[in-house]
Amino acid sequence: MRRSVVTTMSGVSLVVVGLSLRASSAGATHAVVAGTVPVGIVAGGPAAPAPAPSRAGRRAQASPRPSPTATRPAVHHHAVTHVATATAAATASPKPKPKRTASPKPAAAPTYTVNGPAMDTRYGPVQVQLKIRNHQIIEANAIEYPQGSQTDQDINSQAIPQLDDETLQAQSAQIDSVSGATYTSQGYISSLQSAVDQAHQAGIF
Repeated sequence: MRRSVVTTMSGVSLVVVGLSLRASSAGATHAVVAGTVPVGIVAGGPAAPAPAPSRAGRRAQASPRPSPTATRPAVHHHAVTHVATATAAATASPKPKPKRTASPKPAAAPTYTVNGPAMDTRYGPVQVQLKIRNHQIIEANAIEYPQGSQTDQDINSQAIPQLDDETLQAQSAQIDSVSGATYTSQGYISSLQSAVDQAHQAGIF
């Protein structure tokens, strides 16, 4: 008996499980115990013709074509995202703020000083001074009046301030005389009227 384990022919592997050869008197008889008929194996007699390979065998013998999916390299699609970022320079110096200039204040109206003439009276001269701003009397003062005696000082210390206040209230020379100071009042009113006339002529009152 012969046992052939593996027979390779044209790239096709045939496994022979077992062959049992028995001789008889009439001649050599070949019997296949198990498996398939081996190809190209001589077992005690003339070689059996090799069967023509089937279509499946021819296909198997031909070199396999590479699968298009197997040979094609995998293509990986990478999504690329472009991000545009704008950054401000941290060290940039701040813009200087515009300086605010204060609007110029309107110029104050000028103050005019007008002196009336010194008017002679029984006890001495009396002279009035006016200060005018914006066509108004803002101050009236007797810059000269009788002060030679104690009586003159006592009378005029009360009469002069009263005449000044009346001038500011009246804004004219139309004021009343002060009782007990008739001569001082007359001289004061006369000097005041002259000062007012001068201011009118100058266009400041």
